[in-house]
Amino acid sequence: MPDHLSTISKPVVLRTLCIVVVIITCTFGWFAVRWQIGDLFADVTSAGSPDASEIAATSISLAGASPRGYWLAGSILKTAFDDQSLAAAIQHYEEAARRSPNHYRAWTELGRINEQAGRYEQAESAFRQAISLAPEYTIPHWQAGNFYLRRGRVAEAVADFNSAAKHSSPYRLQIFSAAWSVLGQDPRQVEQFLTDSGDSKATLAYFYGSIDRPDDALRVWNMIEPDRRYQYKWQVNALARDLLAHGSYRGALEFSRQGQIDPEARPEVITNGDFELAIKSSESNVRFDWTLARLDGKVDVSADTSTMHGGGRSLKFVLRGYAKPQFNVLAQAVAIVPGERYRLSFWIRTENLRGGSLPFIEIRSARIDQIVGSSSAFPTGTNEWQRMDIDFALPEGRDGIYLVSGREPCPEECPLTGMFWLDDFSLKRLR
Repeated sequence: MPDHLSTISKPVVLRTLCIVVVIITCTFGWFAVRWQIGDLFADVTSAGSPDASEIAATSISLAGASPRGYWLAGSILKTAFDDQSLAAAIQHYEEAARRSPNHYRAWTELGRINEQAGRYEQAESAFRQAISLAPEYTIPHWQAGNFYLRRGRVAEAVADFNSAAKHSSPYRLQIFSAAWSVLGQDPRQVEQFLTDSGDSKATLAYFYGSIDRPDDALRVWNMIEPDRRYQYKWQVNALARDLLAHGSYRGALEFSRQGQIDPEARPEVITNGDFELAIKSSESNVRFDWTLARLDGKVDVSADTSTMHGGGRSLKFVLRGYAKPQFNVLAQAVAIVPGERYRLSFWIRTENLRGGSLPFIEIRSARIDQIVGSSSAFPTGTNEWQRMDIDFALPEGRDGIYLVSGREPCPEECPLTGMFWLDDFSLKRLR
């Protein structure tokens, strides 16, 4: 009899154990799925979504032990800007930090919301806790640095900002921008955040260029050892571009030369004025060397070695019924001295040039894009070489011009035909 009972009980015990294992597995699986679904809802929902509050509540109910639902709920509440909502937001961020005490992000967010509520001691404590958990991470140091900067504690801001940028160079630009905005746009204050590294100096020079401070940009750039400046090619190219766009031509010229964009360019000089060198650029952006814009198939521009005023080449234009109202084909930027008077001279030759609206050369102020001088229209018909002069001056505060080809106004379509040659451009300061 006992043997019979033993034979019967073994399958029962095994089945019972299997059922228990299945129940436990399903229970853990259910909670795991609930957690994953709750986190998914929180992760894919932005605080600005219309149903964000309901989703945050659902996330918390499904995954109450996870911090993500509390982060979302806190993010929603902190945008209300009233004391009650802000207090509730702090509670949610505190819950998030309690549920993930070793996660730097939870403490960083808690620091930010406490600062927003004016709870500065609690904010600083949260930021320091985030840094202690992730001392080599950028974000905790970055947020702490901003907190100290806004509180006027510059020395502490410098320390954390430098730690933030140590492993993340893109943050350097944001550091200088934040310091510029908060500390009264004072270069002396901003340069407290400058380090001895070439990357830091190149970034600050780039920042100064982006806000049109060419003298400061050049001063900081010159702090970099000359034999290491080649490492910062994109910064020097960006400086030349940005300063040129701002109309700060003398600063732009220096960076354009150092960046080997226009290595032969000099202040108060027309680069390649005799066209002895090839014109390399067909870009639409003006630079400190000739640029050619290919506006129309009815205009051909090329070097001519058979017809010239001096030297071995000139620039030849062939027009075959060109009818567009603009003729901005040839251009060059030139850096000059503010307040001085100048004379631009060049030589022109024509052959069967015809049209109701003829070409000419005009000079425009870099910073305000205003015409400050222009030549007379090129002579019609066939004419041997003759010199044209343009006298002009810029007011103080203007340090650049660009010369550009143009044409006279025409009320209707005015086709241009024939040929003309340009040669020997020169610029002279008038005493």
